[in-house]
Amino acid sequence: MYGEHPSIINESNASVYNVSGFSDYVFRAESNGSLGFNVSDPRIAGFNGSTLKINNSLGFYHTKNGTLINYSKGSAFQSCSGYSNGTTVCFGTLPVVCYLGSSGETACQTEYGACYGGGYASSNSSMQSGLLFSYNYTCNTSYSPPKSVTLDLNTHPGITLGIILKWELLTYGKRNTSKIGLSISSAAPEGTYLASFDPSSCGTYDYSLITIGNAPYNGTIRVPPEPLLRA
Repeated sequence: MYGEHPSIINESNASVYNVSGFSDYVFRAESNGSLGFNVSDPRIAGFNGSTLKINNSLGFYHTKNGTLINYSKGSAFQSCSGYSNGTTVCFGTLPVVCYLGSSGETACQTEYGACYGGGYASSNSSMQSGLLFSYNYTCNTSYSPPKSVTLDLNTHPGITLGIILKWELLTYGKRNTSKIGLSISSAAPEGTYLASFDPSSCGTYDYSLITIGNAPYNGTIRVPPEPLLRA
């Protein structure tokens, strides 16, 4: 989910437990439920009267081992500018790494781990609502990705997710509320999923647990590295 503070604020048809400091939202099999969350964005903070269109997205993954099959190092320097209308303009290329999964599937991602950089926000003098967020990356051309990783895949048997609203127009100083809908069939395996909120290339996450079953998670929680795929 996208935003500065996309924290869960309510739930429907779920039991909520505290597991080692994490909220565990427990849904029964053959049920429907939802999670509500707030959305805000730092790029419109301080610009009174500004607006920004936010596209809400989500991903739900399972994992398999993958081996390195291709790595493109990209250019040593790359600069990107993202605009409030959803477009991004880049000069140069970031490295791309591809892995082959045990079932023959291929997953590729931009390899932010090979680069470092930063960004800044500024107002567009020609249009109050057109804010610019620019990024500059310097890439380490001697970087080598791991030979094997854990792939995150966009499939889950028996669990269907949807998001409402698909997009929203944020205004200065405001937060909007959106909702994740879950439809869980009898084919869904019982177990606990680690859910990350506000994923970013900088590796910052807020985590919660989502359990399919009748009781909360009772094992050891291991926070994983940044996922390879994002919805």
